[in-house]
Amino acid sequence: PIDVRKEPEPIDEGPFRVPEISAAFPGGEKALEKYLKSSIRYPESARKRNLDGVVYVTFVIDESGNAIDIDCKGIADKVFHEEAKRVIENMPLWKPGQMGTRKVKVYMTIAVSFKLI
Repeated sequence: PIDVRKEPEPIDEGPFRVPEISAAFPGGEKALEKYLKSSIRYPESARKRNLDGVVYVTFVIDESGNAIDIDCKGIADKVFHEEAKRVIENMPLWKPGQMGTRKVKVYMTIAVSFKLI
């Protein structure tokens, strides 16, 4: 007999923008907000120049929960980009996103606001 097995369908390895189950920060959105507030240090050079701004940080949460491929966008001063990137690089592991039962890479975007009070 001839074994005619169908080739498995190729699986898109992502990163996904809208997975079946999105990646999640440990403790949820409130915990992420608390982490950001407690971790961000207002750059002294920006404070001296009385600067503020918003940085849009895009990154990928990989299958292990690590933040990778971090990129900062926005018209804010570069010192804000550097600080936002540092904080994202040091985040705790996330719960990875899923497609079915498989863990997958997921695109994420976070707005980080720097405002002098």
